[in-house]
Amino acid sequence: MIIASNDNKKSLETKKTLMSLFEMCDLGEPKIFLGMEIVRNRVARTITIRQSKYTDKILERFQMTNSKPQPTPMVPRSNENKNDKNEKVELNVPYREAIGSLLYLAGTTRPDITYAVNIMSRQQNSPTNEDWRRVKRIFRYLKGTRELGLTYSCKRKDLVLYTDASFADNPGSKSTAGYLITLFGDPVGWRSRKQNFVTMSTHEAEFLSMSSGCMEVLATNILLGFILDKCFYPININCDNLAKDMLTLLLTTLKRVELMSNGYPLKLTLLIYSPRPLNRNS
Repeated sequence: MIIASNDNKKSLETKKTLMSLFEMCDLGEPKIFLGMEIVRNRVARTITIRQSKYTDKILERFQMTNSKPQPTPMVPRSNENKNDKNEKVELNVPYREAIGSLLYLAGTTRPDITYAVNIMSRQQNSPTNEDWRRVKRIFRYLKGTRELGLTYSCKRKDLVLYTDASFADNPGSKSTAGYLITLFGDPVGWRSRKQNFVTMSTHEAEFLSMSSGCMEVLATNILLGFILDKCFYPININCDNLAKDMLTLLLTTLKRVELMSNGYPLKLTLLIYSPRPLNRNS
């Protein structure tokens, strides 16, 4: 159990109460928690969370300890080798185990591999030799970046959402969406996933991605209200699609927008709370 507080007196009172009710001991300032290494720099007033030991463990487990590091977790789609697309991997290849290990890492301290791991996790039912080579590339990327992690410095005072989408990059023409939520300038939530609907244009895919991200950031704001007793409205929303931004300019309050997906109307609730119109950078 970790007790965190900005009031040292309250922290000591809580610790004393718990120790009187349960058999427990004080281990001091945490260094490792649930496989995460916690490094504090009191001079710079930062906290860094990383999983270098866990990374070494999975590299050893999947026999990638002596592999050659790679600069990126994936190669561009245009440079992919498709010669072995239909070759099934041998039964002794631990594909699902590798994806499970990478998913835990991606969801805890390594958002930089989230997209790559999400893409490869879709092939678990029938992976190919090419898929297994791509998974090993992620391990090679981790080999060269094992010390990377998340550093929290609290340089800002806001809650910000970043969204993006990759249009029709999946079989069946479905798009991939992703978002990143930062609190006080530091990442607190992220996700990459395949959209459930076939979108008809780039801006529609971006719009769906933004709507999904908005629901998450609003839930985050409600949670922060209970913890910090503070509301972070207005929430800045960042996206890189001009057509989507022009559509959003027409929506100054909670609205419903008719979108078309596979010829059927899709009711989409856009959750935007902002006292000013959104521009391309917000």
